[in-house]
Amino acid sequence: MAAVKAYVEAGGVLLVDMAGGTGQFDQSVSNLLQGAFPAGFPNPLDPSHPVLSARGLGMDDLGHPRLRPFAIERLGHSGIFPYY
Repeated sequence: MAAVKAYVEAGGVLLVDMAGGTGQFDQSVSNLLQGAFPAGFPNPLDPSHPVLSARGLGMDDLGHPRLRPFAIERLGHSGIFPYY
């Protein structure tokens, strides 16, 4: 928890992808993040955020990410990722 908190507070980006699954992994990550950031998380990323908008060398524009068909089938979402 301390390492994750220090990394993010120093400007690091933490990207967690459970690849369409649910269960122990997502609960474990949720507990980790709640412990590291008790004041609250996640904060939605603005679509213009550099991580999504390809404002960096060698980056692809992810301004309109979509869920994979498998994830839509499992999670029942429309396919639009909520930027967390």
